[in-house]
Amino acid sequence: MLTKDSAPVVRQFTCDVLVVGAGTAGSVAALAAAEEGAAVILLEMGSIIGGMGSAGGVHGYHYGLETGMFPRLDSAAEAMSQTLAGRVSHPDGKRFALAQAVADAGIEYLSGLPYDVLFDENRRVTGVLAETSRGSISIAAKVIIDSTGDADIAVLAGADYDYGREWDGLANGYSLLARRVTEQGRVISTGGDAGWVDTHDPWDITRAYLHGRKRFWSRLAKEPDPGLLPFCPTISLRAGRYIKGRYTLTLDDLLSGQTFDDAIALCYSNYDPHALDYANESELTWVWACVCGLWGIPVACQIPYRCLIPADTDGMLVASRAISLTPDVAMAVRMQRDLQNIGEAAGVAAALCAKKEISPSSLDVRLLQERLKARGLVFDISRLSQLFTGKGRTKWLAGAPSDQVDDENPLDHLATAKEPISMAWWLRKEPDILALLGTPSEGKALWHIYKHPGKYESELVRLLDDRDPKRRRGAAFALALVNHPAAWPEVIETIRRRDPDILPGRRTHARWISALALVALQAPLCAADCMLEVLGLYDTPEFTEYLRQSEELTAQGRVLTIALTRTPDWIDPVSRAIGAMMFALRYFYKVIDELSPEQHAHLSQVLEGLIHSKPGDHFRNFSFAVESMSWSLDTSAAGLLAHLNHPLGMQTLEKYLKDDRAYVRNFAMARRAEVQ
Repeated sequence: MLTKDSAPVVRQFTCDVLVVGAGTAGSVAALAAAEEGAAVILLEMGSIIGGMGSAGGVHGYHYGLETGMFPRLDSAAEAMSQTLAGRVSHPDGKRFALAQAVADAGIEYLSGLPYDVLFDENRRVTGVLAETSRGSISIAAKVIIDSTGDADIAVLAGADYDYGREWDGLANGYSLLARRVTEQGRVISTGGDAGWVDTHDPWDITRAYLHGRKRFWSRLAKEPDPGLLPFCPTISLRAGRYIKGRYTLTLDDLLSGQTFDDAIALCYSNYDPHALDYANESELTWVWACVCGLWGIPVACQIPYRCLIPADTDGMLVASRAISLTPDVAMAVRMQRDLQNIGEAAGVAAALCAKKEISPSSLDVRLLQERLKARGLVFDISRLSQLFTGKGRTKWLAGAPSDQVDDENPLDHLATAKEPISMAWWLRKEPDILALLGTPSEGKALWHIYKHPGKYESELVRLLDDRDPKRRRGAAFALALVNHPAAWPEVIETIRRRDPDILPGRRTHARWISALALVALQAPLCAADCMLEVLGLYDTPEFTEYLRQSEELTAQGRVLTIALTRTPDWIDPVSRAIGAMMFALRYFYKVIDELSPEQHAHLSQVLEGLIHSKPGDHFRNFSFAVESMSWSLDTSAAGLLAHLNHPLGMQTLEKYLKDDRAYVRNFAMARRAEVQ
């Protein structure tokens, strides 16, 4: 048997279920399929079973639901960790425990690199070709589970996919971590976000490794760490491809606590995209995190079975962070526990399909749900408050629809440190929404108004004359969310006043930044002059003062402390100003064709100065290390200049097309394509 561009296949394997990728979801998928009676082959490209939890990059801080197989596997990993180091956090504990479980289950574990797929006469995927150290092999299977993390097998089979944020195509930041021993003898991970990488590009992956290690060594040169153990053997990639499936899970689904008839798992997290350049995130993010200040509110929804099935590819399931969803909901699906639950559901589904000799798309989901329930895998969202775990495995006890009494006010829960599980239920008994404007609960009221456009407009217009300035501003923000023209004078003044107050909660924004997000969202032409002022911040004494404040915080060692202690002023002042300029850039992309010739001339002048001054070089990433965003500012500015036929626009884009960072080249290419 010969295959295209390959050596002869030296050995052929057959099985019921082939799982490609032995990571967080794949290892559990293989175990679940085997427990359901399937003959399973587990094909892994690397040398580690268990993914990032085994490689040393992830420990117990993450959100997720302890359900299904997780408690059993976690107990085995903890027991192995105690044997290894007397501590429950040693990552090799999970690796060894999963390896033993795979062996005990009779799963055939192979090491190889898949490079092609096999089809039958109906274009149904029936197998995989892989390269090993002993030559090429073929593995035929009744059902294939793609757990590669980046949907590699699905893409080889022709599945369509999305990648990165809509605006700049950027995937979530990566980390390069190491293990260390604390003074108390505990093994932990150390390090943090190291930048961005194009996960499609092998050269960019190599660059990311070198960049991350260089950053780590630079830190160690200043502060030697006597407890340092080996580096994590792989970089932590939080995002990559997302297949286009039979259903695409959206951020609105998550924020609404959406339920589905074909649910097979739950996802749960706060909104955590590991980004501070919020203007480059989705517009719904602007509303949720920047305007309403709800970044820290935990949110949850069900995951439908359809998200695991590629839309135009039969014979396979995807079980990893690459299931069908939009990038801005990914942070709630990449949690270790939730990925294991997705893997378990996929493994059971694949075993059922193999037994019945049907494709995954033909499986009766009710039969699947019955088997999942029998295994203890919970996907009933009403039981979420009994399952979810929060940071440090601390049980949250917030109210939920299933455990509230009839006369209880849901707002009572929101006034406590025990945060609610979802914004879907808190207004089941609707309070006086307008009374919340100007109060600490304003953000929750704004979200409700945003989701019910037109319901309060007349009352909100009257509130613009209220004697309380915060209530006036709250009314203006609410009207801006529904794009009412009466909102803009107060919103624009909020920006010009630089209102510094914030809403309570984690990682909330100064209200003038919230106002910027509203202007960028709705793009009222009357805000153009104000946004020109914001875009020109780099050339003002105000920005110079921000630089001084930032340097002072750094000298005091307070920048990282601010992030960790969740104090109100959590964003470095320079990064906040750069973020403001980004919102202004997004605004001008929407209104550029409506500006006057005088405004075009002013905009060109400001954009030219922005590119030359490089304020983005002072930006701090999610770990509060300096990681320049000049490429983003410059490329966005250059796209506008090219639209205005300014020569600096195309010159700048051509320069960034030669950048050594693939994600930068991708963004420059997208902006250039808009004006060619």
